[in-house]
Amino acid sequence: MDGAGRSVREAAEDAGIAYSTMRSNLESVFRKTETRQQSQLVALLRSLQPPIGN
Repeated sequence: MDGAGRSVREAAEDAGIAYSTMRSNLESVFRKTETRQQSQLVALLRSLQPPIGN
């Protein structure tokens, strides 16, 4: 599920892309951020500070 409570399949549908594309992109993000679960990725993103000047 994403932050809005949607499944990956629903998020892909809403984005107008194939489920397989969404999963592939998500797996790529997991590798790059050294996370394994969506909850870990969300925790990492929440820990980031916004850039100064925005």
